Amino acid sequence: MCFSVMKAIAGISCNRKWLVVNMASKVLIKNPKNGRQAWFSLPLYFGKLSVIGLSGSYDEQIEIVDYEGDSFIGYGVFTVADLEQLNRQVEG
Repeated sequence: MCFSVMKAIAGISCNRKWLVVNMASKVLIKNPKNGRQAWFSLPLYFGKLSVIGLSGSYDEQIEIVDYEGDSFIGYGVFTVADLEQLNRQVEG
């Protein structure tokens, strides 16, 4: 059994083989209307966007400022509906 965890590089070492541990994907989303931003874990429940002053309506604009992990659709201005693509990447 392997118990040696190396968190600094998001992997574990077992019998000289490296197994990659999937890092949780996160995205830094900014509300372009008020400038508020926060990190959100994926998949994203759109109701959580209220933290930055959004209602979660699919027509609202958001700005993706930064990301961590494997899921990514790009930087810039998108609609909340575009975030469905990120959710599909994480769930698929």
